[in-house]
Order: sequence, then structure tokens, then C-alpha cells
Amino acid sequence: MDRVSVRSFRAADLTERGVKDLARSRLDTTREIEFQPLGARFFEAREDLARTTTLFREDGFHAPEGHFTRMALRVEPRLAERLAALDPRAVEARLAEAARNAIVRQWPRAQGVYVARFEPSDRGGLEPVIHAHLSSRRTDGGPAPAVTREEARHFEGTWSREVDRALGPVRELVWHEVRGGIPANGRERQRNRSKDLGQPMCHTAKFFVLGAEPVGN
Repeated sequence: MDRVSVRSFRAADLTERGVKDLARSRLDTTREIEFQPLGARFFEAREDLARTTTLFREDGFHAPEGHFTRMALRVEPRLAERLAALDPRAVEARLAEAARNAIVRQWPRAQGVYVARFEPSDRGGLEPVIHAHLSSRRTDGGPAPAVTREEARHFEGTWSREVDRALGPVRELVWHEVRGGIPANGRERQRNRSKDLGQPMCHTAKFFVLGAEPVGN
């Protein structure tokens, strides 16, 4: 499966349905989805799924020329296996930060929502995945253009670099393992990194509101 899957379209109902499906399919059913107020327009909707989907619908009306974008972001298989053994909440938080940084770096005026969570992989077991839905309307009110293939390829590189920054030594350790050997201090660094990220615990899902501009701007 591709590490980065990107699709642009104009149908607002696809985005509404996608966000609702993510909320319904969360692995942790003991708590509601938590919206983080990172985007100015989505600030008031941080705890209201219905309001969030309404914002997407309104954006489709006010920016009919714009394109919504849906993406799924993954990491390489060996790294996913390593991360599945760590504290899922910490892993999700770090990858969510990496996803936000990558999206904002590539599309500074993008807004929308994304969710970081562990889910079943094609290889068996669990893997961390970021599902993102970007609005057809930019933060400056203009229509968001469709993501081109060239942009998608460039974004994959940006995503990989942000993952490297977010995970640091864990990513480096897996890099050495894939190539046939663990560094002399690899096991000790792995233990230290596991302490930093935490021990395995129940898997959760969390929504983050995405906006390139600070709240209040």
C-alpha cells in the first residue's frame, strides 16, 4: 500500500461522509473524539462533529471552484512494526505533529481536519495512519486547487522528512535494522526511546483541527 495516498474532488458530501466514518470507526469507543483548536475557523467546532461537517459544506458553497482533498499517510512497514510496540498515544501525537507540519509546509493556507490512529494493516497487526480531509476553501477565503501528481510526489518527501524529525532515534534504529544490523548502542537507544514514548497501552484515535494560521488571526 502506498505510504501517501492523495485524492482531490469537488463533492462536499464525500468529505462529510469521510469525517463521520472516521468518528464512527474509532478504536477507542470509551471516549468521544477530541478536536484540537489549531485552526481559526474550526476553533468553535472543536467538540462538535456536526458543526465541523457543516463547515465543510459551507466551504463547498462559498468556494464552488475549489477542491476538497482526502489523504492517508503511512510510514514504511518496518517502522510501523516498531511503532506498534510503543505507547500508541505518544506515537499518534508525534505523527499527528509531523502530518500537520508537512501539510502546512506544502499548503500554507490549507484548513481541515485529520485523525491519527492505529488501525489493522494489510500485513496483520496494527499500523499508525493519518487520515486528513482538507477543505475546498483556503484560510484566505479563496478556492483550494486540486492537488497535482507532482505536488503529491513532493508532499511524500516532505512527509518522510517530518516523520524523521518527529521520531528521531526510533526512525534511525529501524533504518539500520532494515539494512542488516543494529548499531552497537542500538538496543540501549531503543530502550531509552521506548521510555521516552512510553510503554504499550490501549489504542486510541484523536482528531486534530488543521489550520495554517494561529487562532484569532
